[in-house]
Amino acid sequence: LRHVGLPVEIGVREAHLALQASGLREKVEVWCDGGIKGGADVIKMILLGANRCGFGTMSMVAIGCTICRGCQLDTCHVGIATQVMTQGEADHKGMKRWVPREFDRAVTNLVNYFSAVGEEVKELTAALGAMRTQDLVGRCDLLVQSRAHDRVDLTELITVTAEDYSIEDYFAPVGPMRRPLNHLTKVIAGMAMEQIEQGQTDVVYEDDKVTSMDRALGTYLSGELTRGRMTARWNGNISTDLVFHEGTIPGNGLAAFNVKGVSVRVEGGAQDGVGKGSLGGHVAVLKGMNWQGKRLDGSVGKSLLYGAQGGTFYIQGDADSRACIRLSGADVVIGGRLRGLVDDELGNMAGRANLKGFAFEYMTLGRAIVLGDPGPWMCSGMTGGVIYIRLQPELGMDLAALERRKAKGALVAIVDTLDTTDESNLAEMLGGYADALEEGNQADEAREVRELAVAPHGQFAKVIAVNQQVDPSVSTE
Repeated sequence: LRHVGLPVEIGVREAHLALQASGLREKVEVWCDGGIKGGADVIKMILLGANRCGFGTMSMVAIGCTICRGCQLDTCHVGIATQVMTQGEADHKGMKRWVPREFDRAVTNLVNYFSAVGEEVKELTAALGAMRTQDLVGRCDLLVQSRAHDRVDLTELITVTAEDYSIEDYFAPVGPMRRPLNHLTKVIAGMAMEQIEQGQTDVVYEDDKVTSMDRALGTYLSGELTRGRMTARWNGNISTDLVFHEGTIPGNGLAAFNVKGVSVRVEGGAQDGVGKGSLGGHVAVLKGMNWQGKRLDGSVGKSLLYGAQGGTFYIQGDADSRACIRLSGADVVIGGRLRGLVDDELGNMAGRANLKGFAFEYMTLGRAIVLGDPGPWMCSGMTGGVIYIRLQPELGMDLAALERRKAKGALVAIVDTLDTTDESNLAEMLGGYADALEEGNQADEAREVRELAVAPHGQFAKVIAVNQQVDPSVSTE
């Protein structure tokens, strides 16, 4: 899908038609999942263009999951998502009920469930007049909207074919599918290509109309630069600055796979996957101005910097869950601040934290600064790198609070003693963050940040892995 410029996670029908239009359909399988419960759902997805369907929730239910949504707590009362092995361990954890599934019965239930799904798929395939289920792939002419006509019109979904448009329609602001998939990121790359070929070394693109449908902004540009398609003269020294003003919130994948020479500044916020797989460059997500002249947001969605191996990132607001998983060399400052007194006895630690849980899982390299609450279950599997967390004991954020936020089994040490390397790291990173704030016309906030770097002792705790890996730079997966 990336070969034809499409994001990996799109609709089944869109993927099928785009691959047909690009001539790649016979070379690529389309896999679909999400909410599939039975054979009828499978057939519908296949008729829309899927080759295979995945089952998550229903297969878990088949083996006994009760969907209590507490998998991360190690207190699964049916013994699936837990390491509890005996009733004694369950009692020690304070579990009110612990009835583990019987392995043989769970396997039997799973076999019965998928056998029933398979039989239903066979029957529906035969009823539709096909000898093989795969012969039905993409046959949307066999679908009919049978209800909810007053709420949604699915005509285009079940009638548009690859002959109705070309692959370029996917990048037009409005096409037959009425979705501007990755249109803007290609426009930006094309503009930069033209300016660089004209001899410019500083390319600037500014926009104030970015929406959540504008995904992977900057990524296509990074790909073009890496492949050398922009110009034979490019060697990473050309500056390309992308600036998105006035409360814009780009969609998923902002600056994913970013490279040296690409700088992005957003005044508003961003959705999931910011900086995923980044190799370099500079990204700042700052608060945007609302209609009352007040700065708000500056936050990002889930999986910030997943597997990022390089680059510098400044997030002025909060980050959703699983920030910096497999961080492997990038630097990040997350500037969301405490909103009041920290009281963990209230429960729901993740909901009130600035990082919403599971931050820095499997971190192997890189540097991070957190100015607020890092959230629960942090640093699981961390084997390298360093994290600096601001201490505010007067608000309850002390070493004891940080210890409570460690994941069970996390082999990390949390200390409040800093050496000269730590002082240098904090001065460099906080100084860079302050510079980004000043570029966003936030001089007062920048001044506060610089003051933190003047005397960091007693203001920051350091989190490091107990056993550092020999070569963590190669362990992004």
